[in-house]
Amino acid sequence: MKFLIGLAAPIACGATAFADVRIVSINAPGAFPTIQSAIDASVDGDVVVIEPGVYSAFSITAKSLHVGRRSASGTVIVNGASQVVGLPLGGVVSLSHLSFSSSDASPALSISNCADAVRLQQCVFATSIAMGAHGVVVTNSSNVVLSAVTSSGANGKGGAQQLPWGVVGTSQTGGAALLFEASSAALYQTSATGGTAGTAQSWVYGRTGRGGPGCWLRGGSVFAAGSSFLGGDGGDSQLPSQVCNQSSWFGDTLGRGGPGVTGEAPAPFQWRVVAGSLQPGQGGTSNCSWNSPEVPPASAFHRGPAGSTRERVGDGLDRRMDLQSLIVAGSGALPATFSGRPGEHVRVLVSPAADFVWSPSLSGVLALSLPSALPMQSVGTVGSLGTLSASIDAPVLPAGVANESWHVQPLFVDAFGTSRLGTPYCVTRVE
Repeated sequence: MKFLIGLAAPIACGATAFADVRIVSINAPGAFPTIQSAIDASVDGDVVVIEPGVYSAFSITAKSLHVGRRSASGTVIVNGASQVVGLPLGGVVSLSHLSFSSSDASPALSISNCADAVRLQQCVFATSIAMGAHGVVVTNSSNVVLSAVTSSGANGKGGAQQLPWGVVGTSQTGGAALLFEASSAALYQTSATGGTAGTAQSWVYGRTGRGGPGCWLRGGSVFAAGSSFLGGDGGDSQLPSQVCNQSSWFGDTLGRGGPGVTGEAPAPFQWRVVAGSLQPGQGGTSNCSWNSPEVPPASAFHRGPAGSTRERVGDGLDRRMDLQSLIVAGSGALPATFSGRPGEHVRVLVSPAADFVWSPSLSGVLALSLPSALPMQSVGTVGSLGTLSASIDAPVLPAGVANESWHVQPLFVDAFGTSRLGTPYCVTRVE
């Protein structure tokens, strides 16, 4: 099988001579008390291992790091607006098993001006304040992969505004779960839900905002496999009952539900999808139902500007790999679960270098560099129920090396020799 032609330069992800492991804990003596302090003390290639707890937001600027939770149980909550900024050519940042929550109008995570590999893996992104913020915003970044990520946009703020002729309801539009601007990204098994618009409260009439989109495209290219995109609901209107019964009541202008995916921007985009679902949000409602206008239905996919393309690829079935741990201690094989079409043979590619190459023949984005430095691993055949439980042989740490990271991605081969890519991950082994 011929893989690809014209691969981009590989991105080294392995250990360096000075790489180290930084432990972050709110209780352990000698550990870093904050994620940011561990990042500041790190050099390229280091691993920041976070014990369960609640921590403040962090910023990674022009530095290649692997940050995540190692414990099989417990949760790491990151409060505030975190950032990954200015990753240079040849760099890799992976964020694994973290729950991000923004408490203001900023996104839970912003990725900007990154020239190379940023990997978000089994993370959750949300906002706790109704101010219409987006979940994750990616700007001017060329190699971003989301694997098993859940993100939601913030609800819009509702309320009222005093005007000369009375109190008028106000409603902020819901935030997008994901926003990509002038960037290239691949989404595997990702769930994105737009925020609900705010509720308008007034004595004259209610004018409510639209629900946020699941995914907002503003130029660039996005590939999605086995992912779901749900628009947020439009804003509701609430007026006192005595106002509803007055003949002078102006009526409501209710917001539409948000689209599953939208491309409302001057810059054209490319959208490719394998399986998954797109669903719009519901339109807003009013407690003055007798005189409320009908809300036009929202679109699951809002068409983009001229030059945009939308394409379904593959055979309608996404292939996936689930890993329990992404930062692992010691040696040994990595347990994995694979999902595909019964009878497909599963092989696993393992490489120390990341990449980002769209491959029509493989129906996906190749997220690691080929040819691989290691032989392709044959792990078994998908059973009659569409799953396979197996193990991946990860490289053993060389003597004197504190950590090493590897990119892994499954390849599903059917009886006719057709190959299709599955979920990629960056796995880090530490002492």
